[in-house]
Amino acid sequence: MVLTEDEKKRRRREAHKKVCQNNPEKYNSDYWTKLHKKVYQNNPEKYNSDYWTNARLKSRYGITLKEKRNIMLQQHNRCAICFQIFNGSEYSSTDHCHIYSRIRMILCGGCNKMLGYARDNPAILANAIDYLNKFEEKFKKLEHVKEV
Repeated sequence: MVLTEDEKKRRRREAHKKVCQNNPEKYNSDYWTKLHKKVYQNNPEKYNSDYWTNARLKSRYGITLKEKRNIMLQQHNRCAICFQIFNGSEYSSTDHCHIYSRIRMILCGGCNKMLGYARDNPAILANAIDYLNKFEEKFKKLEHVKEV
């Protein structure tokens, strides 16, 4: 049985709720503050955001953060589709082929979502282009009629 993301989240919340009910002494802020201090003292490198980013990239795409940064440098720190420059606050997404599990390039969040909504299907994207062009021409004609 394949679970949806919502179902997975719901099950995690339910499991967490059961643990909290069975161990109330462990689920207060003092417990977690002490635990985090202890973990940090033993593993300070794990509190570096690059550590977790690197771990996530390695598990999802098989690349390191250094390799992702090299790809971004090859792209001149721009989205591969819209060429928007990545600044510190801009979300960059590691675009990958779901069929072959291969990385394509680095995209901005908007372009990555666009491909996802089109289900990585070039025909859907081509239809969207035709649709936009059709209405752009129609609106230009209407604008021209207004001016005359």
